[in-house]
Amino acid sequence: AIAQRETPSTTRYCVPTPRWLQDGVNLHGIQLDGTDIATVHNTLQLFDHINSLNMHGCISSLDDVIMISSVIGKCSKVDLSGINLGGTPLRAIATSLSTSPDCHLTSIDMIDTRLSHGEDDGESLATCAQVSSLTELCITGSELGNVGMSAFASKLPTCHHLTTLHLSSCTLSSGCGHALSVMASRLPSLQFMLLDRNNLRSHDIAPLLASLH
Repeated sequence: AIAQRETPSTTRYCVPTPRWLQDGVNLHGIQLDGTDIATVHNTLQLFDHINSLNMHGCISSLDDVIMISSVIGKCSKVDLSGINLGGTPLRAIATSLSTSPDCHLTSIDMIDTRLSHGEDDGESLATCAQVSSLTELCITGSELGNVGMSAFASKLPTCHHLTTLHLSSCTLSSGCGHALSVMASRLPSLQFMLLDRNNLRSHDIAPLLASLH
């Protein structure tokens, strides 16, 4: 917003300078309760742009995840690994990102986050992936499974911005080939994808490779 300031001699217009937290916030492994999360949330609300936010393993409460989700769009890089994000928490994050008027997010790590809610988590991930600034999505060890991957692929529109996707140890198994190929066809800028430590077979990989040509 532009603020108008009256002076005795003239009227001046001042454009507020964006407040940028360049060093970021690293709370990796610190167990935070609701009061702590509220303090972090209220502090981050003071900034327009935060370089990075690492909350790996910090949150255990559903309400706390929902609270912190409202500031994720202010960050360039976010690490929410080691937190149970399945179901409502991931939906809150997806909603926050999709409605953020000026989202800065380029990279989000959600490693070991128990995304075992099938279609709900797949659809929420597709919403997250649509954020136009996002280039890297990591859900290694997320327990997404075939049902979640199918929902992710079916709800994912063509995204030209996403270049890196980590899907290691996502409990993907035989029969997931079609969903993987659909997903890859909708990520034309994809340069790097990890699928190791899944139970995939050659007939699952073949459609994926075909979709990349």
